[in-house]
Amino acid sequence: GEGTISVEAGAYGVASLLVAVRAETPADYFSGRDVWDSQMVPVLVDPPAPAAIELVSSSDTGSSNVDRLTNKNNTSGNTLSFRVYGVIPGAEVILYADGVEIGRTAAAVDTPVVVTEGDVPLTDGTHEITARQVLHDVSVDVGNLHDTVELTSGLSTPLEITVDTQAPSFTTTAPVDAAVGREYVYDANSAEESAGSARYRLTQSPAGMLIDTTTGVVHWTPSDTQAGDVPVSIELADAAGNTTVQSFTIQVTEGPKLVNVPSAPVVVTEGDLVQIDFDVDAPAQRAPFVFTFDGPAPDGAAIDASTGVFTWQTDEADGPSYSTIRVRVTDNIGASTVESFSVLVTELNTIPRLDPINDVVLQ
Repeated sequence: GEGTISVEAGAYGVASLLVAVRAETPADYFSGRDVWDSQMVPVLVDPPAPAAIELVSSSDTGSSNVDRLTNKNNTSGNTLSFRVYGVIPGAEVILYADGVEIGRTAAAVDTPVVVTEGDVPLTDGTHEITARQVLHDVSVDVGNLHDTVELTSGLSTPLEITVDTQAPSFTTTAPVDAAVGREYVYDANSAEESAGSARYRLTQSPAGMLIDTTTGVVHWTPSDTQAGDVPVSIELADAAGNTTVQSFTIQVTEGPKLVNVPSAPVVVTEGDLVQIDFDVDAPAQRAPFVFTFDGPAPDGAAIDASTGVFTWQTDEADGPSYSTIRVRVTDNIGASTVESFSVLVTELNTIPRLDPINDVVLQ
C-alpha cells in the first residue's frame, strides 16, 4: 500500500489524491464482486525555497556596494536590508542569520526587500544569511477535511556577508609647522592603507590644500594671506565605510617682506640703467635672505641673490616695452613672499642725419 508522488519543480499548494483499497480475494458476501473502499486524501506540497538573497546596496557600505561587506550590525539604527528572489506574492518571508531569525515581511511582489528588526546584534566577522517563505491559511477542502494549513519552504542557499564595525586608525602624526611660500607635505598613513582599503579626504582645509585619496599625501603651499593658525581635518574611511578623523592645527610662519618695491611703474628711456635696491623686513634670525626672480625677466635684467640689488641696462631693442617683474625673497626656514613691479621703457626718437654726399660731375 505504499506509493510515491513526484512533485513538479516549483509546484506548491494542496492537491487531492483518490486512494482505493479492496481485498485481494473477496470472501463471503463480496465473493466474486469487484468492491473497492475509496477515500480522497489531501496532499500538502510546501513551496520551494527562495531562489537567492542579495544584500541591498544601501546596506553594502564602504567603497564597494557589491562586496557584501558592511558596517551595519543589526542594532538600533544599523539595520540591514536584503532582497529575496523567487518568492510567491502573498507569502511571508522570514530571514535568518546563522539560523536565528532577524526579520520577516509579507511579500507583495516576487522580489521583496526584508529589513532586519535590529534586535539580534551581529558580531564582527562572517555570517550566513538564509530565507524561507511561508504560506499561511491555505485552504484544504478535500473529502471530508475542511480546514486551513500552513505551508513552509525549506531554507534558501545561504548568502555570506561580512560585518566590520571597527573604526580605522591613523599611524602617523601630522607636522604642525609651515611657512608662507614653502611647500607643506604630510603623508598620512594607516594600517588600512597597506591593505589597499583606505580612502582619505579633507573635511576641513585651507584654500589650495590637496590630498591623494588613496595614499593620504597632503600638499599645500601657504600664501602670504594664510599666515597664522590653520585648522585641518582628514577623514579616513576603510572598506566597510567606518571612519575616523584626525584634526590638527598648522602654525604658518609669516614670510619675509620685500620693501622698497615701486608702487608705480618705473619709467625710463631705452638705453637707461634701471636699478632698485630691495630690502627685507623680517627678524634678523631669519637671515640670510635669498633674492630670485619668480618667473621670466627681461633679457639683461639681473638681481643679486644676496643683496637684493636689481639692475637692468636697457638698450634700443627694449623700447618701447612694458614689463612686469616678480621678485621672491626667501629666508633661512624656507618661508618666502613675492612682490611685483613694472618698468615702462620708452623709445628715444632722434633726428636722422645723412652722411655727407660728395659732388658728382655729369658730362
